[in-house]
Amino acid sequence: MWLERIDRKIAAVEQRQAEEERARRLRPAPPDWVAAFGIGASREPAEVHTGGCHMTGPRWR
Repeated sequence: MWLERIDRKIAAVEQRQAEEERARRLRPAPPDWVAAFGIGASREPAEVHTGGCHMTGPRWR
């Protein structure tokens, strides 16, 4: 009984790890750069960041 439960748990963990690896491989590469836009009517670009920068905010394209 316990061996069966352990085998099911191992199979579930292996499946989850395989799904995470597949998702990581299929994730698109970050862009080379992004532009952060200001607030207001003109919304001109205010900053430029590299694509993987953690400082990008909600107003970037």
